[in-house]
Amino acid sequence: MTDEAPSKRGRPPNAKLPEQKRRGFNFRMTEKARQQLVDAVKISGRSLAAEMEYRLNVSFVYEAVIGDVRDYEQRAKRAIDIQAGRVDPPGKFLTEEEAAAPPRPMMPPALRDEIRHMLKEAVKDAFDEAGILRWKGAA
Repeated sequence: MTDEAPSKRGRPPNAKLPEQKRRGFNFRMTEKARQQLVDAVKISGRSLAAEMEYRLNVSFVYEAVIGDVRDYEQRAKRAIDIQAGRVDPPGKFLTEEEAAAPPRPMMPPALRDEIRHMLKEAVKDAFDEAGILRWKGAA
């Protein structure tokens, strides 16, 4: 007899995914939404479940960024109104913090990098189609 531990039963864990508890979630969707997901899966190479999770996570990032931008716009408008004298200055109805110039909105680094990559590819494709710039790999 050997001292080896018996092998575990079932499917081996996916080495690409970090060890975290993953839970199933069932819901209904329209055929149109399902077909859009299937089309996205063909392009991205992810599984259907991975594509759904990816798009859900992106929607949360998008919502956070849009919320930051809207907050920035409201604070900027309020600061402009104070400077123009259209509303009362701080101390009467506003705190100093509310009257201060709004901070620049922070874009999540992953979103910033993805936008930068997409813009770079779009410019490259536009230049290539117009024949303005020939890339080394282009025929």
